[in-house]
Amino acid sequence: MPDMPRCEECGVPRFITGEHTWLDSGAIVMSNDPTARMAFVEADAWDPIWEGIAELAGRPIEHIVIGASRRATRMYIQQMFPENIQDIIGEWVLTDPDFNQVTIMEGLFWIGSVMGYGKSSYLGHQLERRADDFLTVRFVNPYSIPMAVGTVIGVTEVFHPEGAYVYERLAPDAIDVTYFPEESPEEPRHRLRLNPYEYKAGVVKLERCATCGGPIALSDYGWDSTRGIIKNSVTGRRMVMIGPPMIDPLLAELELELGEGVPRLVVEAQRRFIRNGPFNASELTDMDELARQFAVRGLGDLRDLRMGRKGAHVLIDNASMPLLVAGFIQGFYEIVFGEGSEVDWEISDGHFEVAVLPSYSPSPRAGRH
Repeated sequence: MPDMPRCEECGVPRFITGEHTWLDSGAIVMSNDPTARMAFVEADAWDPIWEGIAELAGRPIEHIVIGASRRATRMYIQQMFPENIQDIIGEWVLTDPDFNQVTIMEGLFWIGSVMGYGKSSYLGHQLERRADDFLTVRFVNPYSIPMAVGTVIGVTEVFHPEGAYVYERLAPDAIDVTYFPEESPEEPRHRLRLNPYEYKAGVVKLERCATCGGPIALSDYGWDSTRGIIKNSVTGRRMVMIGPPMIDPLLAELELELGEGVPRLVVEAQRRFIRNGPFNASELTDMDELARQFAVRGLGDLRDLRMGRKGAHVLIDNASMPLLVAGFIQGFYEIVFGEGSEVDWEISDGHFEVAVLPSYSPSPRAGRH
């Protein structure tokens, strides 16, 4: 695939700033569907979070993550294309033996590389609506192993019936994923529901690139589409553009499978990643800068942050992925003060409040999650 067209001024891929809009509410939405929310977040967190949840729950969850990811991938692609285009493509797949669906799928994977998912290439395929059909993709630099598997299968299932899959780890940074056209009975079906984003006016003001209109802060990142990697030029941390409407239903599926304690497991897994990850206390010293980073990431409008040895309090309007944000705040508190803590949170009418106290203090009041 060709290199991505970039803005001449800020160097950010035109796809990123053209297909996504940063709102004054602290949200990122798809430009052609303002109800579809997105987020620009650290990529290396996801597998530690899934592994942490599995460890805390005492059972594997990979199949749940893959299943939710594949269905969300299909929904994301369907949101990208108007229904009439989807119908035309579907008719071509069914009736035209010369229709090169692989070329379209390669284009979709190219979009994934621009968004930081990693790099994929086809190893072989037979897609003729036969029982022995298959498609094998090599995925290099995946931001998450199970979510990459779900992405490959989800893209394939835009054109073909739901099927089974296998994957093989070739190295820490490479997998081969193969799709088969047969139903996989262990996957939960028809659970995933996308929650549409409802815009609420906010006061977030991001400095914009005069040429493409995207946040100028995006120029702080290196966009390497040949490897499918986005990195912060200052911290070196890898980033990914991902849809919270995929993560939230995925967590809901985990709760259906594992029980109502899942929210606590998610927060704890995120706390562990932040506490032990590539972060430092200086990143929480400037409230204005942290609010800007929240808005650039599409996590909401950070309205209040108070942190001291006796605890932390955070208030966010239009919050996205609140469980992960709660674990983020708790982990950063522990980085700053070097001690254990307790956390609770409350969500009410779009307002998200997080309270952290040191472990030796009385627990913060229970929240409504």
